[in-house]
Amino acid sequence: MAGEQPTTNRITVNSAEQDDCIESVTIFQANRAEIKRRVRLDLKRGQNHVDIERLPSCIHEDSIRVDGTGTAIIFDVVYHDQPVQHTSAGSNETVLACRRALEALQKERDIAKEQAEFLGSYGRTLDSKSIDIEHVERFLDMFGPRQVAVAKHIQELDVKIAQAEKEHQDAQSKVYADAQGARRGTKITVTVLAEIDGEAELMVTYVVSNASWTPLYDVRASIAKSPEDSSTVALHYRASITQTTGESWPDVALTLSTASPQVGSEVPSLSAWRIGFPPPPVIYTSSFRGGAAAPRRRKESARATRIIRVADNVPLADDDSDDIVLEAMPVAASSMVHRQAEVVSAGVLSATFGISGRSDIPSDKGSHKVVIAVLDLQAELEWICVPREKESVFLRCKVVNSSEFTLLPGEANVFMDDNFVSKSQIEHVAPNDSFKTSLGTDPALRVSYPSARTLKRTTTQSGFAFLAKDTRQSVAVHSQRITVRNSRPSSVSALRVLDHVPVSTDARLKVNVLSPNGLGPAGGDALPGEGGPTLGKDKERSWVNVKRGVKARWAAPDVGGDGAVEWMCEIAPTEEVELELSWEVSAPVGEKWGNV
Repeated sequence: MAGEQPTTNRITVNSAEQDDCIESVTIFQANRAEIKRRVRLDLKRGQNHVDIERLPSCIHEDSIRVDGTGTAIIFDVVYHDQPVQHTSAGSNETVLACRRALEALQKERDIAKEQAEFLGSYGRTLDSKSIDIEHVERFLDMFGPRQVAVAKHIQELDVKIAQAEKEHQDAQSKVYADAQGARRGTKITVTVLAEIDGEAELMVTYVVSNASWTPLYDVRASIAKSPEDSSTVALHYRASITQTTGESWPDVALTLSTASPQVGSEVPSLSAWRIGFPPPPVIYTSSFRGGAAAPRRRKESARATRIIRVADNVPLADDDSDDIVLEAMPVAASSMVHRQAEVVSAGVLSATFGISGRSDIPSDKGSHKVVIAVLDLQAELEWICVPREKESVFLRCKVVNSSEFTLLPGEANVFMDDNFVSKSQIEHVAPNDSFKTSLGTDPALRVSYPSARTLKRTTTQSGFAFLAKDTRQSVAVHSQRITVRNSRPSSVSALRVLDHVPVSTDARLKVNVLSPNGLGPAGGDALPGEGGPTLGKDKERSWVNVKRGVKARWAAPDVGGDGAVEWMCEIAPTEEVELELSWEVSAPVGEKWGNV
């Protein structure tokens, strides 16, 4: 008949068999990944129902989008929440029974082999000189049939063991298939209206859980061999990817995003806080209560969400449905593969890295590592020595992230001249920001920190001595020497040495720094009438020239606390620098002081 409509064409797609059709994957740090999957179809004129089965069970329902190419119209997309399948207890018991049967057969075969070996060993012990011929003949008549029977029994056991191994493997495969089915239990149905018969392609985009990536770093530092050269740091920026979504991602275009998509990111509202007196309790005098019962909502085991996608020339039905209307868009052409990783986008809150080439990320519990970039960065080296705590010089570098890559918090392996030094931690570093990392101790700089020398004496305070009972002061002068020798073939221009003097907590106990000269009073705030810098408030202290190539100042409170002295030294090759820190502590005679 001329007005007869063509019948609906039904197409079933098993996505578990088409993981190689996954085009691209974008992995977020917050346990999310966006998948783009191609689905090729042979459409018939009229209405086509396409069932895409065995998608990951961890799909986020609201994230599903379907685009297509061709003359057809994507009219309807329905999400089916399949009930989660669990591995039955019977399947696990079958595996256990198969394994026990296999072990019993293997043990029986071992016993049979031992019998055959015993018969052979016993026959070799017989000696015709000490045993008569009749006894030997009786043994051979018994040995032959017994040996044949044992060999036949071993052959039969080998056949049974092979069969038991196959049954055990089949039972394990059944359990694995049940587990895989539970991880791939989602189905979506796409209704496509085709004008003519022909091929078409859908691009299904969805977000899944159980996938994430974490940054890893290798910091490879190289110290300049001469003043004309500059020290560099090669930063190997890598990503460790894990995913257990149930689907494999073979040969996909991989993108890593620093964004952390979250559910419910709206700013919460604050409701009114009301107080009052609670109403008196209601006492029921009968076991029956009046009033009609509220209707109960029926909970369905499987529900469908409709996402309507229509073309511009198809009118929408004017009804009260809660369908979500999306605009039809053509599939974007894939971008060219670059030799290097690239920053696809760099927003205010996140960045996206495109990994070069194609990647293969299977669904397992393993860690799969990919290289994001190898960055050659300039480094400012700094040597730090705290000899009171340890007679070693530590090397630290300040690195400026001159690349367009955002460095996320992660663990770093530190190498110095291709030798592993230590593990470190890199915090969040945006482009053009800097970070510091320790390169371990530098054995080319040797430190000497002998015990301090102490000299005690007694003085009398000047002034109106007759007004005080005893104006004599006990003064202890301490002198500490620090020596650092540079055995490097190049100069060390930024050596920081930290030490400290005691800080008084009592006005009767005074500390005066003798060397380096010109630092001012030690301790916290200057005492009334003494003037000088106020430690704890003036963070940027002025440097005092001590001698050529050496300057000193009070260190900032966040470096060593109050009373910390900081030297900045420049040491030529094969030279050494000697620093002196001396101070005196005065207290009334007879008053004993100590650490508090």
